[in-house]
Amino acid sequence: MSANPHVFTTDAIDRLLATIPEFSVAGFGTKGRSGNVKTAGYRCPTCGTKMDLRASGGVKSRCPNGHKGHDVRAIYRPVGYSCPPDCALLGDGTRKGHAGCYALTGHVAKHSERALADRFDPYIYLTELPTGCKVRLDVSGDKVGPDGAEYRLAIRLAMVARPDLDAWSYCHAWMDPEVAAWHATLPANCRIVASLDDPADADRARALGWTTVASVTATSDGETFTDAEARAVRRSGGFPCPAQRRNGQTDKRGKHLTIAFGCADGMCCSKPGRHIVFAAHGAGSSRAVSALASRRLQVL
Repeated sequence: MSANPHVFTTDAIDRLLATIPEFSVAGFGTKGRSGNVKTAGYRCPTCGTKMDLRASGGVKSRCPNGHKGHDVRAIYRPVGYSCPPDCALLGDGTRKGHAGCYALTGHVAKHSERALADRFDPYIYLTELPTGCKVRLDVSGDKVGPDGAEYRLAIRLAMVARPDLDAWSYCHAWMDPEVAAWHATLPANCRIVASLDDPADADRARALGWTTVASVTATSDGETFTDAEARAVRRSGGFPCPAQRRNGQTDKRGKHLTIAFGCADGMCCSKPGRHIVFAAHGAGSSRAVSALASRRLQVL
């Protein structure tokens, strides 16, 4: 009886694994599900029921009907080290001296600092995730720097090896020819959005192969979109981030609340052809608005 050609021997598996390089880059991947409701989403992916929320504002792992929620993981890279040096929001790359980078404020800044001290293998991390995970790449940091080429290769190989994963990210280094070439080789389950300093660069980005782009705009409260502001974005050809749309209510401090919608609910940033517009938000939103306006004036 002839051997089954579809059954791999131990030796064959060892030889196959030997062809995959080992990677070691700055950063880390989270070990468990994201509890950030704005990332993990509000709706059960199985039945559509709204997920229960914890008192802390995070999302529970199961819906009222017992189904598991979206399993979202995240990778953090160090700000500055992995970013294009001409990023308008980088400033001096520190918490005090940044120019509006959200990843240098709040808890994300702590993760970015840890990412500079840690090293990990993105290929191993991604290929060992549970089936069907969604992955937010580069919550902090970007895809260039001293180990940028190694990081990009690891991401591409892992996402090809794991077609069941669904990854998304943003990239300020979209003008880098090597990054644009890498982007063109990515499988459909890994979608990277070109993050623009100037909305006017959208056509330039698309000419380089970036099918989805994103930019930031100022809003009345520096964090969310009113209905009128969202309509204005729509008229200009943009798509206002649904997770930043107001629901008409405020909390005890008078802060405007947003509709129950998260990244994993719609994956809106992964839709080809869209120009996603975010309201400048976070502790550094005013700095971001000023820095981006200054950058646009420099180009004129």
